[in-house]
Amino acid sequence: MELTGLSDLYNDFISEQHFISSVKDNIGIYDVNIYTVQMEEDIDLLEYILNNIYSGKDFLKRRGISISESLNTLRARIKSVKSMNKVDFFRLLCSALDDIKDSHLVFSLPYFKNIHQFCRHNTVYFADITLQKDSGGYFILSSQDSSVKCGERVIIEEDYLFRTVDGKFLYGVFSEKPIKTITCNITGEKVQLNVLPSPLRPIKNNDLWSHENCNGIDIVTIYSLCAFSVDEEQKLEELVALGKVLKESKKIILDLRGNRGGDSEIARRFIENLNGSAYMNLNYAKLNTQGSRLAEISLYAEDFDSYRKVKEEIFLDPVCKWQCSESNFICDGQYKNQLVVLTDRHTASSAEIMLKCIKDNIPQSVIIGENTSGTLSTGDIRHYYLPNSLIFLDVPTAIFADILEEGTGFCPDFWDKDDAMQSAIDFLSQKN
Repeated sequence: MELTGLSDLYNDFISEQHFISSVKDNIGIYDVNIYTVQMEEDIDLLEYILNNIYSGKDFLKRRGISISESLNTLRARIKSVKSMNKVDFFRLLCSALDDIKDSHLVFSLPYFKNIHQFCRHNTVYFADITLQKDSGGYFILSSQDSSVKCGERVIIEEDYLFRTVDGKFLYGVFSEKPIKTITCNITGEKVQLNVLPSPLRPIKNNDLWSHENCNGIDIVTIYSLCAFSVDEEQKLEELVALGKVLKESKKIILDLRGNRGGDSEIARRFIENLNGSAYMNLNYAKLNTQGSRLAEISLYAEDFDSYRKVKEEIFLDPVCKWQCSESNFICDGQYKNQLVVLTDRHTASSAEIMLKCIKDNIPQSVIIGENTSGTLSTGDIRHYYLPNSLIFLDVPTAIFADILEEGTGFCPDFWDKDDAMQSAIDFLSQKN
């Protein structure tokens, strides 16, 4: 990737009056419309940010996607109008870039309650039947679909089979778009089976995590790895300490369903305390530019004076490069007992890093549930906003290569469409 110095436009954008922490309180006072010249300026700025600071640009190139070409189409579209409602502009902007597939790239217009995540999750849609395998192939063991009967033979490809804890199989298909029926070849005839409704996400409480012991099984539910206060930071430190407490546990269920991520270091340290090691085989690179470093200090600077001082230092250093970390060797740690991890389509980001860390260090661990979100090709989010439309941008500045497929994530060892927790308990109950 070729990186250049900051443009004059971006230099103006990150001037002192755009220190993010100082404008949030007053950001709601502005016109609902945006004029053509303002739209053009915001598009220019967005193009600069995505072409010079967004770490996912290389992935887009491989897929034949050009940010500049997409935005040029938008520029041509707005030429004929004098002004536009900001919500309409937001939607046009997101639509112009909709070929991007990156769950960590998020645009939002908070005061109009609009948000766009550039992600299409590759979900498995299941029919309401269960299959069993015998010497003759597969047959329908149970069915809640009135169009098929138990005992009927099914001619099926392996890609449509999803193994459960009890050795049976679910019938389903991966799809990025919602589907209502699945075609199944039953006794030589093609039958349309209805798709089951999407499962509900687990209900969360106000805590970041919880721990209970149920009949000798330690159940740890981690709702989030993200702290927004000193109290929540302390709560996550208590989670890290819990890892040492669980070292002697014979059976653990770690519930990561609905966990959207947060601090991956909390995840790693918890596993390190549990297992004695938490080395991850990651190919990681962070895009280090003036723009990414300026956005970073705007998040963490305690006051305006400290922000201004560090900003001046950054302007003296025009470095634009990838900072790469070497992959760690997989290390077999000390925890040799049973560990089951529950996942669903909402398990994302640092929760997926936690899952990666578990699989690299505790190889006997078992995953039950659904495939995860697939939100881990990029990371290390930095925040920007476009000065005229006040569209907020969550822009990744790091890449994680060869970990998972964006939008598909990690697949479980055993699938469950109804009650993954009960399947995990049943699985562990069978173990000595």
